[in-house]
Amino acid sequence: MITGIMLLLFASCNDEEFGPRKESTPVIVSATVTPSSFTFGDTLTLSAEIIDPATMLSNLFYEVSSNGNVIASGNVSLSGDTALVTTAVFVPLIKNQADNAPVTVNL
Repeated sequence: MITGIMLLLFASCNDEEFGPRKESTPVIVSATVTPSSFTFGDTLTLSAEIIDPATMLSNLFYEVSSNGNVIASGNVSLSGDTALVTTAVFVPLIKNQADNAPVTVNL
């Protein structure tokens, strides 16, 4: 009985039916954040061009951090294998933030 179930599982994992699994690595062609200098409590504009010819894109996740603290994060829904994204990101004023602290935006 168990042998029959194992045989059925191996037969259902057939590369010939669906083809080999595609490895996918999205490429961020360009990404900009404007303005380059801002005050906490302002809104930034995040623009990016992303491509992935191997598979369809679904989401772009972003994170704004300063001194190891995540200040803002979110995601933008994507569709297709190429996306041009422009979104507004509010950067709140946070307690005990140092003046002129470096800010990093991760995609």
